[in-house]
Parts: sequence; structure tokens; C-alpha cells
Amino acid sequence: MFNRTKVGKYHLQVCGTTPCMIRGAREVIDTIKRHCNVEMDHMSDDGLFTVSEVECLGACVNAPMMQVNNEWVYEDLTPENTINILE
Repeated sequence: MFNRTKVGKYHLQVCGTTPCMIRGAREVIDTIKRHCNVEMDHMSDDGLFTVSEVECLGACVNAPMMQVNNEWVYEDLTPENTINILE
């Protein structure tokens, strides 16, 4: 997947496939959007965050999950621990 527009310093890619959705990926995405004041696939006003929904990231057993900058992986996400990660 290629980014056709500039992304923030932290590109938050949240898995949106079935196992992650069943275990709360939508709530994680909504938490990110509220906390970072950002819309899907857009950069936050401060240039720090972009959130995208992506296909399977390969950690279905520990869903939902997020990959940051194609480097760091966070699993077993909840709205609460997602905020801790963002801060």
C-alpha cells in the first residue's frame, strides 16, 4: 500500500479485517480520531498523526492491533491503552 499524500510523523495503521473488527478495532480507530483530532487518512493539524485502516497485519490472535510507521507493532488494543500509546 502506497501513501499518495503526505502522512504525519506517526502513521497509525489500524488493522480493519474481521478478527480485529470483532475485537474492537472500530473503537480503537474512533479513540485515535478523537484523541488526535484527526480524520481517517488525513494528517492532524499539528502534523503528528495520520490514521489509516489497513488490511491484515498478521496478529489475529492478539487483535485488535496497530502498526506505527511500518516499524512498531501494538497488539491487544483497547481505547484506554491506545491513549497511553498515543501520549
